[in-house]
Amino acid sequence: MALGFDENGSGPVLVLIHGFPFDRTMWSAQLEGLSDIRKVVAVDLPGRGKSEGFAGTSMDAYADEVVGTLDGLDAKDADIAGMSMGGYVALAVLRRHPEKVRS
Repeated sequence: MALGFDENGSGPVLVLIHGFPFDRTMWSAQLEGLSDIRKVVAVDLPGRGKSEGFAGTSMDAYADEVVGTLDGLDAKDADIAGMSMGGYVALAVLRRHPEKVRS
């Protein structure tokens, strides 16, 4: 499954992961404000915003989907930031895919 996302800017990648029950639009100001210094990607976790739901609802499954999105963008690594539940997903990305996490 591919996650829905918005992206803006160029350069080092920053991935923003929303909290529950929000979607990627909670990061609209950051998407605009930081895009002059880097590529900002705000993802929709499964079942939110532009993303369809799927049977796997663990933080690990969400982390794998975030990394799949990074792979689809040809991003070697990224800075990962999350709010609330998005923070748990960010930690799961670090644990499961440390090579993808710059910070």
